[in-house]
Parts: sequence; C-alpha cells; structure tokens
Amino acid sequence: ESASAASVKTSVCFDPSVELVMNDGSIKPIVDIQVGDVLFDSNVVTAKLKLSASGAKMYQLNGVIVSDSHTVRYKDKWILVSDHPDAVKIECYVEPYIYCLNTSSKQILINDTCFADWDEVYTKEHIENLNDRAGLNGSIHESMDSGFTGKTEIQMHDGTTKQISEIQIGDILQEGEEVYGVVEIKGDDINQYKYNFGKNVFIDG
Repeated sequence: ESASAASVKTSVCFDPSVELVMNDGSIKPIVDIQVGDVLFDSNVVTAKLKLSASGAKMYQLNGVIVSDSHTVRYKDKWILVSDHPDAVKIECYVEPYIYCLNTSSKQILINDTCFADWDEVYTKEHIENLNDRAGLNGSIHESMDSGFTGKTEIQMHDGTTKQISEIQIGDILQEGEEVYGVVEIKGDDINQYKYNFGKNVFIDG
C-alpha cells in the first residue's frame, strides 16, 4: 500500500507565494527558487522540496503562510509555528503543493522571521550530535546529502520507465508507491559515483 500524503512529513513547508529576499536584493517567490540560488546574507540554496499539501495544517505568521510544525525562532528559542503567539490558523487551505528549502546556513529568513530549513538542524547541540554520529568533515550538505542523477530510470506501475527528473507528485511507482514529494539537491559540490548492479544496470548518485 502507498503511504497517504497526510501521513508523511509535510510539516516544514511554505505556501508557493512566500517571497524570499535574494543576495542581490531582488525578491523571488519560493516556487521560483532554484537549487544554487543565493538568498540574503550569502545563504546558498542546497536543496528544494515540492510536496503534496494534502493534510497540511497551514498558518499565517508575520505575512508568511507556513505549515504548523515548521520550526521558527521566537525570543531566543525554537518553537513550532502553531505555538507562536502571532500565528493564525488558515481554516481552508486549497493550494495543492507546498515548498521548502535546505540552505547553507540551515535557516531561512523571511519578513524578519527566522525559520529552520527542511533539515531542522538549528542548534549547536544538533550540529555537534551530527558530528559525533557521522564524523562530518564538511558542511552538512556536502557530508550528508545524497540522491540520484536526473537520468536515473525509475520503474512505473504501468510497466514503463521515467527518468527521475521527470517524476511528478502523484505518480505511481512499480510496487504501487505513490510519489508525494520531489527533492532536487545541489550536486556540483558533493561526491558522485556510478554503481554497477550487473547486467548493464548502472546507477549514478
């Protein structure tokens, strides 16, 4: 059985219209942000996520439409958006997709409000714990992000194949798995390998 979109992590995402300040002072809605873009204060976008909004509980906070369980900084503490005193629940949210980013600073500044990025690694303790467990020898992005190159072929439920770069939310994969999110990761600064699975089957990533 495929997991329902409501049962997966849609908890740290923004409405597609949310605007971010770029490093050159221009403004872009999050839906138009690309991997490798540079946000305000030289904050590099290392990944972009597009997810189904099905089941998402959305709030308005300081002019930002954001999901309830996204982490936000408030008075020197990190709390959930739904616990923020200025957050107002949106009773009827109709957008089909919501978006999030990973960044080099691990934070996203919008309307003078500091949100954690998708990884939700926002304290010194989190980073030290990652260092202890994974032996990081670079940034979290360089040491821990992984994925497949865009030409990787994915088996679909109907017997056809698609390149992973062409996969869409709602697609049904070989064993009936439903795609509820698409992730694009900046790959030009992380190690990439080709794996040989035999019978001329190669996977790059």
